[in-house]
Amino acid sequence: MGATIVVDQEAAAFKPQGAAHTVWCLFEKLYDRNTYPHHPEWSCVAIGRLDVALARAFESASYCEGGMNQSRSGHIMPETYLERWLNAMKNPIVMPDVEVALAKPEPMGGAWLDNERTAQWASVRERYGALEPAHADEGARALERLEQGETVRVSLYQHSDLIATVLAGRPWRGIPSHIVTAVVGMNPRSAELGYRPLPAAPVQVRQALAAAPRPEMRRIDAHTRIERINGDWKEAGWPYSIVGAYVRGLWRQELETPGVYKRLIGEYRKAVEAAPPVPSGTVVVVSLASRGASDREELIRRAEKAGGAVTDGEARIPWAVTDSVAPVRFLLGGEGVRWELPESIEREPGRQEALALPESAEPAARRRLRERAVDGMER
Repeated sequence: MGATIVVDQEAAAFKPQGAAHTVWCLFEKLYDRNTYPHHPEWSCVAIGRLDVALARAFESASYCEGGMNQSRSGHIMPETYLERWLNAMKNPIVMPDVEVALAKPEPMGGAWLDNERTAQWASVRERYGALEPAHADEGARALERLEQGETVRVSLYQHSDLIATVLAGRPWRGIPSHIVTAVVGMNPRSAELGYRPLPAAPVQVRQALAAAPRPEMRRIDAHTRIERINGDWKEAGWPYSIVGAYVRGLWRQELETPGVYKRLIGEYRKAVEAAPPVPSGTVVVVSLASRGASDREELIRRAEKAGGAVTDGEARIPWAVTDSVAPVRFLLGGEGVRWELPESIEREPGRQEALALPESAEPAARRRLRERAVDGMER
């Protein structure tokens, strides 16, 4: 799978008239590693208030863990990638007012993407109202026109909340590459607009580390982990996807305890990578009702061959860490699967309940590439 190469990162900002908050526009200079010749282009990757900008930065950083985002020299750690963003936000470019064209997303024929866009649009009015925006009446009228299929052109300075809400997830549609190139090349900077939080005090760092989730995991093969959540062992995916999912949610911690993300990511990564193997006596239990006829036959065969059993509509297959999940991924993936470890495996002293993470960050990475491809077709 191809990687997105991040050549440069820039932040621009402005303060709407009479507002207490700052609006951020984040830009990246990118190219696709598998597309030749390589022509890096500037792209707007975020428009919104500080929470939106940080959430986007941490989401992009999550893709670095598995190599979906890289630097020109290769793999880049999420911590390094985030540090570059936060440095750019210390002394941002003064973002000029630009006219942004908004339109309701049109169906593209792909059910998965269309459903996601429809769901996002259904909540756009609620999310916009929750921001208590300036010029709310004008914004509401603009939303009505958008709903009717019109294209609406608005000022970034006056309607940044409307733009951020309508273009959530696709900011490059509002500020195209040639405008970003001009902004980066010509506009002055302002330290007064910068994001310069005081570093967290040592006691805050200690508290954040003590309160951080400690994943309770085991290796079921060379690559895959299972995690105990609420007493049940479930497949959690590969280490890069587990760590990536954790990184994605850390932007709120950055607001509360600035700078502690480096320690948190490092400690979490070590815990995931150091997961011990499942012990002897581990059994994977698959509900036969959740499988088709051919899969049920294969599960029964494997259970019997491994010395397991089929009882109460479940195939119970003994498992050893020397086994590999890859050949049986089609049988062991999805719903109706749990892992039973010997009762001697107790919760380790001082171990806190782990965060319930998605099974894999890979679908989100694929979604990002697919959306970019679709938007490229639209343009």
